[in-house]
Amino acid sequence: MALYGIGLVLLGCFLKALYDVTNRKLVGEKTKDDEGKKVQPLAAGSINFLIAGSMLLIITFTLDPPNITDWWSMQSGLIWPLAATSLLNIFILFGSIYSVKFDDASLVVPIQATIPTFVLIPAWLILGEIPGISGYIGIAFLAIGFYFLVVMEFKHTENTYAEVVEGAPKIAKPLLRIFGDYAVPWVAMFTRKGVFIALMVCLVGSISINFDKLAMQRSSKWFAPAFILLFVGVVGACAAFARDEFNGIQKKQLKLILMNACVLTLMLIVFWWAFDFLFAAYVAVLKKFTIVFTMVLAVIMLNEKVRHRIPGVMVMMVGAVCIALDAV
Repeated sequence: MALYGIGLVLLGCFLKALYDVTNRKLVGEKTKDDEGKKVQPLAAGSINFLIAGSMLLIITFTLDPPNITDWWSMQSGLIWPLAATSLLNIFILFGSIYSVKFDDASLVVPIQATIPTFVLIPAWLILGEIPGISGYIGIAFLAIGFYFLVVMEFKHTENTYAEVVEGAPKIAKPLLRIFGDYAVPWVAMFTRKGVFIALMVCLVGSISINFDKLAMQRSSKWFAPAFILLFVGVVGACAAFARDEFNGIQKKQLKLILMNACVLTLMLIVFWWAFDFLFAAYVAVLKKFTIVFTMVLAVIMLNEKVRHRIPGVMVMMVGAVCIALDAV
């Protein structure tokens, strides 16, 4: 049965890559090749989430009506995990869009592959899920691949060690004093807006995914994500209206946003369905195959330069395969 889950996650990975690359095209910082004004992240995201949430709500009441037997008890009530993941997803969903506003999709998506390093402890505490030896080996490969990614990204930039040290924020100074030049690539990487946001999304996501599964188990496959999307969409729409971000969206851009809402809906259906077959920690890790699809689509759709990122990504993929084998 685990093979069904792996297949669902891989399909979701392609859809997630398409979603992220399209968001980069819509909201990414303007370059000399862009025509017209970019869409603001709050506006694009809130439209996406409201449409996708509405579609999921219709699907769930048609195909898989929620069977909610307990709303309020601390032991088995739906409201507590649903409220927790809804609040966390305000940052996760909009943070994912803001990360591709400031940096390449082929960079920030691999950054989010560090989630297995953080997801194990919450998964153990909240769900009691513990991986096997192959799972731990895979996580080690993911960490090594991430190291290669950081080093190669720094070598590809024009910044010198002296420039990074001089411009480093105060919070990074102790790292530079203790580790010297070894810390410079890490400081250079995480002072980039998109990368920093992506890492924070990763950290928050490692906690929320466990509440995601609890909410699904206590309702239905798609009721919880539908509620989450609608909640986050309403919050985002209120903020976007307050900041007047809906003005100026072009017809062509609106069509792309609507297409992305459909992609997001299908992506969530297959990802949440995979929870029926796999541990939450394994779903999180297998999602790292999104990296491969993202790099391919980023080259095709955005003309991003990805060659220097390939070594780190390949090592990460070895780690993902190890964890997939452990899941089977």
